[in-house]
Amino acid sequence: MQVGRRRAAAVGVMLAATALLMSGPSPSTAPPGLVLLAATTADSTELFSGAVCSGALTSPTTVLTVDHCVGGALPDAILGLESVCPTRGAWERVGTTSAQPIGDGRIVKLTLTAAVQSEPFRTDTLSTGRLVAFGWGSQDSNLPPACEPKQASLDRVDVGYCEAVGQEANQPASLCALPRRGSVNTCHGDSGGPVLQDGRLVALTLSGVGCGVGDPGLYVMLSEP
Repeated sequence: MQVGRRRAAAVGVMLAATALLMSGPSPSTAPPGLVLLAATTADSTELFSGAVCSGALTSPTTVLTVDHCVGGALPDAILGLESVCPTRGAWERVGTTSAQPIGDGRIVKLTLTAAVQSEPFRTDTLSTGRLVAFGWGSQDSNLPPACEPKQASLDRVDVGYCEAVGQEANQPASLCALPRRGSVNTCHGDSGGPVLQDGRLVALTLSGVGCGVGDPGLYVMLSEP
């Protein structure tokens, strides 16, 4: 079975192995550390078409995302957005100068060209409790990226759920999760987006085989359990 990444496709092309985004509450619920990664060529008035992935701000000059979001040219990091169609919000856009793999290589640290004003996430190790994922992804696997940031409530399940549908979840830092009842799932465009527990960053969205409520998603923890 083909395993799709949660990354957004190029301009005008239907999403394939792309980053994931969630549907849910209004954009006011999105944390300030949520990052939209966009192509450097994307005009600021057309960020919808230039969206690549999501990311998480961990310091004024550092963004974490996942490896398949930086396979080509380094993206720009955009924070403070309320919408990308049209572009709206007290947002800031900065370039990235380097991409450094960390941990088992699935997480990548992007260094920004300048410090940003947005509040970064505090990081932590995964424990028990509800998980909340944020991103700039689609609401459905057949739809393009969403106009506004969304969120999904998740419950951790055994990694066997992800392995059963063809995902490579055998690394120690792998986290498999399903959407909670009444919540949507992560989807294309959400790759690299933050997964929070008690308001702290514990993981990033990585991949999935679908965006339905019964489709397990694969996430990567910031530290191994």
